[in-house]
Amino acid sequence: MEIVYTNGTDERFNNLCKELDQVLEDRMGEEKQNKCGCSNNICGKTNVALLLEDGRPIACGAIRRYSKRCAEIKRVYVKSEFRKKGYGKLIVSILEKIARRENYHFTLLETGDKLYEAHNMYKKMGYKVIPNYAEYRCMKDSICMKKKIVPKSLETERLILRHIKSSDAEDIFEYSKNPDVGPNAGWEPHKSLEESKELMKVIFMGQNSVFGIVLKDNNKLIGTVGLINDPKRENPKALMLGYALSKDTGEKE
Repeated sequence: MEIVYTNGTDERFNNLCKELDQVLEDRMGEEKQNKCGCSNNICGKTNVALLLEDGRPIACGAIRRYSKRCAEIKRVYVKSEFRKKGYGKLIVSILEKIARRENYHFTLLETGDKLYEAHNMYKKMGYKVIPNYAEYRCMKDSICMKKKIVPKSLETERLILRHIKSSDAEDIFEYSKNPDVGPNAGWEPHKSLEESKELMKVIFMGQNSVFGIVLKDNNKLIGTVGLINDPKRENPKALMLGYALSKDTGEKE
């Protein structure tokens, strides 16, 4: 199984969307599909995720801006022969990760009232039914749902553990460039702020099990801690605890 991050111009995504449109027309009716036609259009810059099985696209989803704090999930689809394997949930989880990376606080979506399998999946993932929004307000056969994707922080007397934000880049670079920090955690010292930003996107941002360690008194991020995959174990569910801490504050905290 391969995860591919792409955009709305990807022909593989557009082909899957054509299949989705036919499924929705069969399940919901042609009139419903005609009403939703414009809202389902995905522009070229929209973030898209694909799942590939032996190079073949089998599932897709897209996420786009709805408001400053809210992203909208669109075009979630899994080919019929690959359903009931958790791929729909995986696609939605990937889209939520993208939304967190872009600093959105909520995700919302619309689905049809006859798509019972989708309702159950979204509810199990923490989505709650809300009043229909935007163009769906007048569509009685639409169900709209919303989820808060920003996790709660953990606080002690002096520290806050919270998820990494893009604005943390300078703090992360400040301690990550120290030659006494990186090697102890298993990685090379960062050479530039841009390198820290790129590594943040891959390793930190959007990860539910990785947290920044922040000093309460000055709101400065002094390290990271999290559960990460353990390459030395055969069990894919086994995780190991990893952390990095600024040398200047490590002894104090």
